[in-house]
Amino acid sequence: MATYTPTDLLDPCVLKMSYMNTPVMARSYVGNLQEGHYIKIRRNQEAFWVILDKLLHEIIYGKVFYKLKFNDYKVGDILIFNRKFVFDVYTGDMWSKIPIQPN
Repeated sequence: MATYTPTDLLDPCVLKMSYMNTPVMARSYVGNLQEGHYIKIRRNQEAFWVILDKLLHEIIYGKVFYKLKFNDYKVGDILIFNRKFVFDVYTGDMWSKIPIQPN
C-alpha cells in the first residue's frame, strides 16, 4: 500500500462548463461526506471510486477500491485530494447492493 497526492485530478465543475451533460453531484452535497462513503473521482480519462478513509476539513484520504485500467494505483493505495474533485458519492449500504465482478 502506498500514499499519493495526485495533482492532476479532474475538477468536476470545470468539466461541467465544457460538457454540460457531464453527471456531477450537486456541490451542496459535498459538505455531507463521511468516512465510509464511496467517492467518484476522475484522472487519466478514467472515473473510479475510492472509499473515504479519513476526512480533514477540505482534504480527503481515499482508499482505492478496485483494480484500475488507466491509472497505476493499486487496490488499497491511499489518495489524498481536495473535496472539490468529488464527482459523486454513494453510502456504504447502497454500494453493497451493486454486484461487483471479481478481478
